[in-house]
Amino acid sequence: MRRVLVVDDDEFVIAGLRRIIPRDYEVISSTSGAEALEFLRVDRKVFAIISDASMPNMDGIRFLESARVIAPHTPRVLLTGRTDKRTVIESINIAGVFHFLEKPVHSKALISCLEDCCSVYLDAVRKSKLLFESDFEQMLHLEFSKDNFLDQLSLAFQPRIDARNGGLAGVEALLRWRHPIQGAISPDVFIPIAEKSRAIEVITNWVVEKSCQFWARCISRYDTNAVIAINVPPSLVQSGFLFDLVSESLLKHDMDPSSFEIEITEGTELANSPDVLASISKLKRLGISISIDDFGSGHTSISYLQFVDINGLKIDKKLVLNAPNCSRETEILRSIVNMANALGLKVIAEGVECETHAALVKELGVDEMQGFHFGKPMQMSAFADWLRCYKPNWLAVNLS
Repeated sequence: MRRVLVVDDDEFVIAGLRRIIPRDYEVISSTSGAEALEFLRVDRKVFAIISDASMPNMDGIRFLESARVIAPHTPRVLLTGRTDKRTVIESINIAGVFHFLEKPVHSKALISCLEDCCSVYLDAVRKSKLLFESDFEQMLHLEFSKDNFLDQLSLAFQPRIDARNGGLAGVEALLRWRHPIQGAISPDVFIPIAEKSRAIEVITNWVVEKSCQFWARCISRYDTNAVIAINVPPSLVQSGFLFDLVSESLLKHDMDPSSFEIEITEGTELANSPDVLASISKLKRLGISISIDDFGSGHTSISYLQFVDINGLKIDKKLVLNAPNCSRETEILRSIVNMANALGLKVIAEGVECETHAALVKELGVDEMQGFHFGKPMQMSAFADWLRCYKPNWLAVNLS
């Protein structure tokens, strides 16, 4: 069924529109622009968006401007009691308004408008998914160039636990981006796009600085042996930028290089690039640790271990999550741990969600564990509270 989003602060108007919109349309209504935007962030499959021009807090033009970013291919209609030249120009330029409806709305005009909107929407969809991806990528590049882009970023911190004694072994800094319109955007989505421009260097600079700052302000006061770990794409490892950035941040925050760890995310070019291999060796000579992230996920290869000089492996969480109920997954885990131990590599198990997971990976011989069983990713203040309440002795007893 074709769906229409109607936004008006007057419920009487919404009720009137519902009466004259044909039954083969599903009407979704909202009395505020903010509420309607939340709906669009979750579900963009709307054939038309109709908004009143005059609403408190967020007027119709500003709402449709934001809706244009979230659902760029959904036609936008402005409902207004007046269509003066200034309103028309502003609506088209700012919000890309496709059609205007004057109050009181007549059924024939509304039906004709909806038919036009549906035709435009379906034409856009038929052009292929690539069009949507291209528009989204352009939007992200535009956001990267804004002065306040970094203000939208934050770090969440998740503990890594020593499997032998239950103590804090390290902390992973996880990047978060909450866009004011799009909401939460996953690093899996925006990092590959950022890699196509200098934005990746700006983002990484911010992550390294904030991570070192967190170690100095929080972790070092609890245990100076615990490391702070960040994720870095292979494309950035091969540049001298990363070495200079990390060494300067370590010096600035008086950190021993052994307190810093880089987790290199999967990438087919990792083992085949002389530049990457040389950069990894240089970083290791500085004294920091290098681990391969998501090992066993299918993206990474055992051949990496032949060529890449690393300190550890982080086992993909899907293997850990499935292992208690699948003997095959358990044997794969066991093989990875045995191989890593034979090579003298540290093994970190992700996805430890419960005590069953923890007991299993500890039995298999992993060095560190990470997952919701010990703590979810937390903001700095919440992590500080977690540290104060954490009882490693209790954990060691329960896992023995």
